[in-house]
Amino acid sequence: MKSALPRIQPMLDSAFSTFDAWRDRAEVRLDAAADESLRTWLRLFALAMVATVGVVALLRLVLTAAVGGGPVARWVAAFVTALLASVLLTVVVRNVIISLVEPAHRRSLLLAFLTSAAAVMVSVEAFAAITAAMAGGDADLWAIERLYMWHLVDSVPLLDIARRLEWTEPPVLPGIDGRLLVLGFKLVVIPPLVRVAVAVYALVESRRNERRYSAAVASKIGGRRIFRFVEIPVWLLLLATGAGAVWSVIEPGADLAMRWFSWTSLALAGTVIAIMVAAAVGIWAFQRVRELPAVLTLAAAVALVWFDSPVLPGISGRGPWSKIGITLLVWLVMTVLLLVFLWDEEELPNDLVAAAFLLGFVGSDAPATRWITEHVTWAPWAFPVGRAIITACWGLSAVFLLYLMWRVLRRPAVLGTSDWASPSSGLREDLRGYALIGVHVVIAAAAVLTLLRAVGAVDVRAGATDAGWTSASESLAAVTWHLVGSFPGPNIPQILDWRLATDFGGPWAGLVIVIALTSIIVFVAFPMIRTIVLWARLTATRPSTAQPLVEVPAAILGNLRAVLAFLEAWDRDRDRLPGPSHLLLFKWSPPPTIPDQRRPTEGVRDAERRLVESELDRPRLLDLLGERSPIYIAADHAIVRTADAYRAALHTRTTTEQAREAVDEFASLIERWQATFKA
Repeated sequence: MKSALPRIQPMLDSAFSTFDAWRDRAEVRLDAAADESLRTWLRLFALAMVATVGVVALLRLVLTAAVGGGPVARWVAAFVTALLASVLLTVVVRNVIISLVEPAHRRSLLLAFLTSAAAVMVSVEAFAAITAAMAGGDADLWAIERLYMWHLVDSVPLLDIARRLEWTEPPVLPGIDGRLLVLGFKLVVIPPLVRVAVAVYALVESRRNERRYSAAVASKIGGRRIFRFVEIPVWLLLLATGAGAVWSVIEPGADLAMRWFSWTSLALAGTVIAIMVAAAVGIWAFQRVRELPAVLTLAAAVALVWFDSPVLPGISGRGPWSKIGITLLVWLVMTVLLLVFLWDEEELPNDLVAAAFLLGFVGSDAPATRWITEHVTWAPWAFPVGRAIITACWGLSAVFLLYLMWRVLRRPAVLGTSDWASPSSGLREDLRGYALIGVHVVIAAAAVLTLLRAVGAVDVRAGATDAGWTSASESLAAVTWHLVGSFPGPNIPQILDWRLATDFGGPWAGLVIVIALTSIIVFVAFPMIRTIVLWARLTATRPSTAQPLVEVPAAILGNLRAVLAFLEAWDRDRDRLPGPSHLLLFKWSPPPTIPDQRRPTEGVRDAERRLVESELDRPRLLDLLGERSPIYIAADHAIVRTADAYRAALHTRTTTEQAREAVDEFASLIERWQATFKA
């Protein structure tokens, strides 16, 4: 034994040294990745998931062989799997606790995030192995795994996924033993997973809020931008309309024998051109009236009163003069409510158009489809013009609803960037805009539910007896009812005694509701919370600071001097070099005549970043010295003058000399203040 130790010792030293070097490299990489963005975290999580799936697949093969063996093999496999799950859960819990005690230690949170999936999946296998060992040799391992996965999914708050998908799993181990195992699974596995999710969400939200706050300060320095949203290209709408008209010829069940060169093909071409011209005129008219709320509400009032509608079911039997009076009354009420509470010139007109497409053309019993079928019966050379109009409207509706979903993902914020009046005005615009984004989601979900009903993928659990209800309106009411009933707090449908005339069931219907509710939470509720937090930060004037007393004014002075150096260099180059002066501040992508193609140079980016840091340090200086301090007054004056000079430089004017005087005055006050401390 003693003779073997000298030979083994170098091998052990080499192995330990290799392990230490690998651990050091892993810690360095984790430290670097912990400060990166969420995208980097998700990329690492995806890599960890790939490794986890491979390990769990091997573990699953071992458990399958062990369950088919004797009791000893089952219990040994259960013990080993439970030990591995305990180690992973301990790693997750330990790092979560460290991240809670020391939030700056982001490596611990990243490590917990990367190992959370492995901990959950291995824990499912561990509890499944223990359950199989207790149940005996006849246990179905896949059924046991589904049971614990069902409990895991059922623990997600608000979404109620298992009930909506109508997913049920019978208990594998009846009696108190099975219930204790389920209780242990929920107590041991789910709380660490929830805490990791909450901690990661809090970190992501804090970073996002800091970026939005810095962007708001930068917008204040460089001047507010015009609220600009990229509209759907007109050519895409026209292309969808034309393709929809052509679909009437090639759709399944179209009994039309048409040759390429025939009178029927000529009728098709003429119909497609006429439909696209009519669509172009309609798009042009909509772009002209979308900013006129009175016109939009008048069109909505006419649609509610003069067409069969479940909203006003008792109007259809009245005379024309009575309908005119009711139309004017409804128009007045809708206009007042719209202007006071809901008006948003970007989102609301799109909601109205999408609702018109949904209620008018989606579904086999859509009223506009029925009207066109009954009244447009012209068929030149055996070509059904009415059918082409219907399919063209289908194509236009589909593209427009997809565009609404794109707006859900890409809506720009007004607060801090385009709120010319005040932060309160930006807050109101953003809250209204995000609420209408929720309406986008409801309309799209209702359209999908209507299509699923048309193909028989959902169960219709009751029949509508009220006149005026269509499959689209029933789907819209059902989606709204389920989403409103899912809000935390009071049960609104029960309090209002709101019952659905027609409800939908089945896994597909539940999946639509789950996706819609998730979209409401992610794209409506969370942005509203961020907007309110940003508004509170923009209106607050005395944030706390943890920086030392001397560092804050020194940082402000250094940033302002760097901005002044950039502006003075730009002044010299502008006088020395020929050509437009704005070419020194911006790079251009062709064509250079479009303002949106401007890309600021590195000097502009650095100057704006330093001005943002100075603006962020100004309230900290106020908190340290007070608003009557000469140093704070001089710093405030210097920041304002330098920001004015920066904005003026962007518009080819200069006030750099005034900014230089203000910064020099601020610097002299700091020097006298520091001299007082030294004396």
